[in-house]
Amino acid sequence: MRKDKIDTLLVFCLSFTVVFGGWFLTKGLLHCKENEMLTAKGQIVLDNTKADEEENNPAMQQDFVPQVLSEDQMAEVLTVWEAGGREILHEPMAGQMNMEQAIDAGTKWITSLAKQYVLSADFIGYSFRDTSAVLCTLDSFASLEESWISYWVITYTGDDVKIVLKIHAATGQIWKADISMNEDKMPYGVCTDEEVLATAFPFLPGTNAEIITEDNEVYKISENKKISAMLKRDSMVVNKQTPVERLLLSLGTNM
Repeated sequence: MRKDKIDTLLVFCLSFTVVFGGWFLTKGLLHCKENEMLTAKGQIVLDNTKADEEENNPAMQQDFVPQVLSEDQMAEVLTVWEAGGREILHEPMAGQMNMEQAIDAGTKWITSLAKQYVLSADFIGYSFRDTSAVLCTLDSFASLEESWISYWVITYTGDDVKIVLKIHAATGQIWKADISMNEDKMPYGVCTDEEVLATAFPFLPGTNAEIITEDNEVYKISENKKISAMLKRDSMVVNKQTPVERLLLSLGTNM
């Protein structure tokens, strides 16, 4: 009798172990499977999100490759800019630089001016307090490639300096600059006006460009006389404070 009870108890314990052991094993397997599915699902969502971003913003699909415009094409774009119109903000199109690339291009341009003594050497690696950027196009009926008309307006601000650049979005070239800062940070007389223009617009066609001076403006005429680079200096004192020097540099079709 006692042996039968012991056998029954052993069978009961064995059954209990099998039942609950199987339950825990099944639960563990299900938990692992659930983690695998969630991980896979998360990867799919991330991949789809990245793909959607690239599809909605063609400029993210590949690195920016600067376009090269002829003098005639540059003149056409400048004519549209000079005609003006309603500015329209937009995201980068295919073939245009994005905001990070535009800011970087502007920073390198400022550094190049400092290395050539157009600006103070302080601007080599200078850290601006604020930087803002907007990409604009014009509401125009010109029969030009749409991506050619756009331009980035980048504003760099420091404690006593403000630099506003207009960067052609398809070429990555700075076509206009408005630089103002305290007098002691704007070296004058170190470079000739011709050297300043050559540094600011190294892509301007013409090795033996004509230089014309009118009042306080200096013009460098392009090879085929379709466009010109302009330099203008101003000085002003506000509320008897430190004199502020202003340097304007721009491309245009008119003198």
